Amino acid sequence: GRGNEAIEHLRATLTEHPEMRAAVGQTLFEQGRFEEALKELQTFLDRTAVTGPYAEANARIVAAASLEKLGRSVEARDLLKELVARRPDFAPAYLAHGDVHFRLSEFAEAQQAYLRYLTYEPSNEGALTNLGIAALNTGHPEESIKALQRVVDARPEQASAHRNLAIAFAN
Repeated sequence: GRGNEAIEHLRATLTEHPEMRAAVGQTLFEQGRFEEALKELQTFLDRTAVTGPYAEANARIVAAASLEKLGRSVEARDLLKELVARRPDFAPAYLAHGDVHFRLSEFAEAQQAYLRYLTYEPSNEGALTNLGIAALNTGHPEESIKALQRVVDARPEQASAHRNLAIAFAN
């Protein structure tokens, strides 16, 4: 809970450990300091990242989230598109990419990203819910019902899951 002190100490290590810039960016993001987080993460990606490592891929996801928080969703989407192309094996990239498309009302693209993510994490209720809503918005009610039924089966006590499924059935 002492993020400012953590940032101060992380920054003191940057000369010898430039890879810690990603941790600085993550901590700033967690504090809601999105502009500063984005700057640190972009510097990390520009100077220290090597294609492939988890740290680079995670830094891109947090940078995209920072861009979205700053109202730069299209840039976030493009950054995640690049990540998916570079790291087709990195499941969290598909979830983040789907979420950005979803928030931009780009439902066909969101649908494809969620389908890919669900091959790695087939029971993720958030991805299933958004897949169901995206499928409904792209004129695929049967796919919507299938995804939303899985959420209801996993969380029968969740009213919103039933509501979403009812909307899919009505359509």
